[in-house]
Amino acid sequence: MTVPPAPMPGTPPVFLPNIPPPVLPDILLFRHAATDMGDGPRRYIGRTEVSLSREGRAQATAWRAHLAALDVVGAYASPLERARETARLMLGQSGAPDVGGGGAGHGGTPRASGARGTPDSADALGTSGTPCVPNASGVRGTTSIPLTILDDLAEMDLGDWEGLVQMQVQEAWPDAYARRGREPWTFRPPGGECCADVAARGLRALAAMWRDWTGKGGRVVETTCAERRTGQQPPSDSSTGHDHVPCIVAVSHAGLIRSVLCALGHMGHEELLTLPLRHLHCVRLRGHEPDGGGTPATISAGSGASGASAVWRVVSPDWWP
Repeated sequence: MTVPPAPMPGTPPVFLPNIPPPVLPDILLFRHAATDMGDGPRRYIGRTEVSLSREGRAQATAWRAHLAALDVVGAYASPLERARETARLMLGQSGAPDVGGGGAGHGGTPRASGARGTPDSADALGTSGTPCVPNASGVRGTTSIPLTILDDLAEMDLGDWEGLVQMQVQEAWPDAYARRGREPWTFRPPGGECCADVAARGLRALAAMWRDWTGKGGRVVETTCAERRTGQQPPSDSSTGHDHVPCIVAVSHAGLIRSVLCALGHMGHEELLTLPLRHLHCVRLRGHEPDGGGTPATISAGSGASGASAVWRVVSPDWWP
């Protein structure tokens, strides 16, 4: 083995640059904006397509200013149009094409979740490819961030109950309706999913977003050039605020969000069908690295709260910037 020569007396020491490790992004998991369903009888619309209402479009558009002040490094949405339109309006991308990113285990041709779309050429705001060069307003833009569609973010599949009014289901399947009220975590409507199935998809989607981000190389939080030169880490603890932590925006549905919160031990099974989640409700999630590095492992629905909570932490169950 060759031993490097000792430095000559009087030679100044060589200091390696203090390069901070990448700060892993938080995930902002949103419910979609308000739809045209109105205040009529409750209807099962898990996979049924419904449009955003005028109020919903205004709600989603109002979020663009909030996201522009954050360090958004990725954007994902359920394949259902109400979620896709919400995400496009939040990002200021109304009418822009989506990027395919099908979830594992679903029908159709698999699509690479890391595929990137073509940025809007009219956008004059900075992208992640231009570190330390903020735009004129001093914040990062969102209109050039490709919106990736993840099948795993879709709402619960209610099978034969899709599109039916609650009273119709109660009359046609009285025993099944009562059982779902008692056992929402494990009961599947005919041809549909249970909440455990949906939680497994949701956790798989979270892991896919992180894999997608790290697969692109990740990046150090972009604050100021001076901070990067000196290796100072911006605050990332919830007690000091979230503004400097990179974020991934994901737009999904109430059933999936409740199921994920239950899998993470943040709520009980008895709340799965009753916990109120307003439109554009946001849950902020932070990933752990239990093995000292890498990305979180995919958690199966059967692992329960203990396994899932070792990887994901609920920073805020009702986050607002």
